[in-house]
Order: sequence, then structure tokens, then C-alpha cells
Amino acid sequence: MTTPSLQRWFAAQDVAMKDALDRFSDDELREERIDRGGGFIASPFVQHEIYREAVYIFYGRLSVYLRALERDAGPTWAAWVG
Repeated sequence: MTTPSLQRWFAAQDVAMKDALDRFSDDELREERIDRGGGFIASPFVQHEIYREAVYIFYGRLSVYLRALERDAGPTWAAWVG
């Protein structure tokens, strides 16, 4: 994948996430109503928090891979991810 194609993909993911979250009112986002099985029931808000943490973990791992490849992701990446 090229950088522009990744940028387009991430932009599309951002739009999809915003569209999904906009379907809920603030009150609906905090209602416990998603059963993930095994007794784990979480609100859409908590589901979003879990997703956000997973993205942070992904970015952290990607940062390690980029360093191993001796690739500079730029100053914005360094300021945000480290």
C-alpha cells in the first residue's frame, strides 16, 4: 500500500466511525446494551474506548516496526506517538 492509499483508507475509517457514533444520542452511548458474550456487557461508549485503546496499541507497535526498518515517520508522528 502506498502512503496516499493508506491516508484515504484511514480517512474512510474516520468517517465510518463518526457516522456510527452520530447514530446515538449521548444517553444511548452510555446505556449498557452490547453483550459481547461471556457475561461482558458494555455500552457503545465503552466499546469506543476499547477500540481507541486498540488503535493506540497498534500505533505503538507500528512505531517499533518503523524504527526497526530505520524509517522516519516524521515530526508529527514523533510528537503524537513517540
